[in-house]
Amino acid sequence: QHFTRLSALEKRIMYELAIHPAPLSISNLTENTSLTGSEIIEALDSLERRCLIEKATPTLIEKSKVANEVLFTLQPVVMKYVKRTYSKGL
Repeated sequence: QHFTRLSALEKRIMYELAIHPAPLSISNLTENTSLTGSEIIEALDSLERRCLIEKATPTLIEKSKVANEVLFTLQPVVMKYVKRTYSKGL
């Protein structure tokens, strides 16, 4: 039910997080989409308030790549749902 109430932008962010196995930063999301940083931040804030995304702790390998950036990810069950929903064509 929560997913159906999301905006197209929020669903797009959820999909990007679902198809990437590692947590993504805002700069990663900007690179992977045609969205602006402010659009992404606004959508991430909304998704975080709804408890649909999580902030991730970078691993040692990721720390060297992202340098103090916050990483975002989905719970495995949410990730699976989003992938299935998109594969059915929303």
